[in-house]
Amino acid sequence: MLAHSVIRDDEDLAGLLAAGWGLRLASTTLLHAGTANCRVLVCDGERFFLKEHGPSTQPFQLERERYLLAHLARVRIPVSTVVPTGDGAAFVAHRERLFQLQSFVAGRMWPKHQAPPWLLEELAITLGRIVRALEAVPRLPSGCGKWFAGRLPARAQRLRALATQIETAPWLKEAERSRLSRSARTKADLVERLVGCGLSSRDFTIGNTHGDYSLLQVLCAGKSVAAVVDFEKASQLPYVWEVVRSFTYAHPSCRHGGLDPAALEHYFRAFESVMPLRPGERRRSLPLYLLQLAPSTFGFAQLAASATSNQADLVEFACWRTAMCKTLQALPLAQAAQTS
Repeated sequence: MLAHSVIRDDEDLAGLLAAGWGLRLASTTLLHAGTANCRVLVCDGERFFLKEHGPSTQPFQLERERYLLAHLARVRIPVSTVVPTGDGAAFVAHRERLFQLQSFVAGRMWPKHQAPPWLLEELAITLGRIVRALEAVPRLPSGCGKWFAGRLPARAQRLRALATQIETAPWLKEAERSRLSRSARTKADLVERLVGCGLSSRDFTIGNTHGDYSLLQVLCAGKSVAAVVDFEKASQLPYVWEVVRSFTYAHPSCRHGGLDPAALEHYFRAFESVMPLRPGERRRSLPLYLLQLAPSTFGFAQLAASATSNQADLVEFACWRTAMCKTLQALPLAQAAQTS
């Protein structure tokens, strides 16, 4: 969820850049995308990318991101680089927010669900290269510990409680309240069907990966990847989860919560041309994605609590996730894996 910027004006920003990095601000452009306040800056004749992280981002995440970017750059994975502060730090803390300056990479970011065939191939191969390269760094924190922790009944109950809260939220339109409430209750029903699905962390190859990989984190130049960004969520995750999730954010068939199994199979083959998986992991990938996605309250929890600056987008995203869960549950491949 996009947080309000703590930067008051260009003079305030200029002071931050001068104190933190010794740079003189010439111009700034605010980018209206993603879940952070991002700016393209021109300082002393050079362009930079400044990211103002939300309140939930911790200092260790940005220090770790700098380390990972440096490692990936050494092995020729296309990434940006962190510009150190005057005292060598990876960020500046300002008004309880963390600001990180990175090198500017020119490129195009494709909209969600609009990746052309060449980009789908590049996305899968680049993810494979990242995962392969991150094998050489120490183990990152686990990002999937709660997925297999028997939390499903409590999550179903929480989704139903949020549906009730949403029904009386005055900042939502009547149509939004009705749609979100139905969506949350549908998700709760799906979660209850997952109880006893039998999936275990032992069924998957789990290792260091990007943690939030999608075409929204990829800049393209022509028909190639110019840079992969946003490694602050890097963690230990099942590789197949990152593969399937990135596919559902990129492929046109997923725009309204659908999924093309043949296209996903091709995406997997491109990933495995770089990073082979264990037998059976593809078959279990869709129920794993469902196991993570169905219990998630993201979107519903925010909309039940208060009005947000990106409310319409959050409504659409919450309902899209429910539609994707319904698709995953209905696919024969997912059903077979859940009962095997």
